[in-house]
Amino acid sequence: MLRTLFSTRTLTWLVLAGLTLETCARLEDTLRYGAPFQGVYDSDGIYTYGANGKQGRPHAAYLKWKLNEAGFRGPALRHAAYRIVCLGASETFGLYESEGAEWPRRLEHELNRSTPRRSFEVVNAAYPGMTLANNLRQLDDTIDALHPGMVLVYPSYTGYIEPGSGAPLALPKRRWEFRMRSRLDTLLKRSLPDDVQDALRKLELKLNERHVAPEERVPDSVIARFENDLDRLTTDLRARGIDVVLITHATRFGGAVRPEERRFLIAWRKFYPRLAEAGFLDMEQRMRDAMLRVGARASAPVIDAATLLPPGSVNFVDFSHFTDQGAGALAALVAGNLRTLLPAAARVLNTAAVR
Repeated sequence: MLRTLFSTRTLTWLVLAGLTLETCARLEDTLRYGAPFQGVYDSDGIYTYGANGKQGRPHAAYLKWKLNEAGFRGPALRHAAYRIVCLGASETFGLYESEGAEWPRRLEHELNRSTPRRSFEVVNAAYPGMTLANNLRQLDDTIDALHPGMVLVYPSYTGYIEPGSGAPLALPKRRWEFRMRSRLDTLLKRSLPDDVQDALRKLELKLNERHVAPEERVPDSVIARFENDLDRLTTDLRARGIDVVLITHATRFGGAVRPEERRFLIAWRKFYPRLAEAGFLDMEQRMRDAMLRVGARASAPVIDAATLLPPGSVNFVDFSHFTDQGAGALAALVAGNLRTLLPAAARVLNTAAVR
């Protein structure tokens, strides 16, 4: 009897504690971000999913991510500037950087430092999970909305690992969420020792491997599909009179994985269990080579960030997403190349400098 009473009382207190924490989490979201107290509040709320894939909702916001009137991350569009559009995935959209520190925003700052009239506008047209195939489907809408003079392409290669990658994504809508979960996940990541987290990731991968045997390397057909999509995107943009610059994908590892960095490779593979660990750097190199081939065929400039951006924890939070310093380093690298690579951009710079 006492044991039953104690168990019931303990369970009641645990439920009350959980409800209190959940209420506090919802109040924090409402007070800090203007989120609705009831219902679901997550990043999917700032997107729509249609025949052309993921697109941003105009003026939508989630946490630090705020979209403008065109549904792209960043401030309202300006119209008296040379417009540069950045295409890419989460590395370009920006995940871990401070608000306003993602590399497209930093690039605009870098370019306008020598142009007092703010002659350049950089629009961040990337979304997490985007592939070149998605960009091709949305190209007409993107060009019609933004009318860029230049497009920078910084693709994420991993979107091509899974079969059918690049297909429009439509996620089922949830009616309820436990908002404390994200807080608990963050707390565990900060408090659990690295060895424990590594062991949990390896266990999860082993469980996944019971259903899908991992491939040692990405098939040549996947590399060819990526190269074909990039070729088409570059050709279509150039045919519209838009300058194109390709930027190879940089990672925390560079050309090799140091023993102390292996846990970040394991964490990366957790999202793509179909590919064995050794296949990731091989994929990065072969996709980079494909970008160089496309650039040579199309006479499009290629900024080789994969080799020019220093690897390691200073520039990368995880396997490929930037720290504030890393986003600034990429922005500085791109800005430093634009004057010599793109005559149109050089003319804007030089004209603005003498005003």
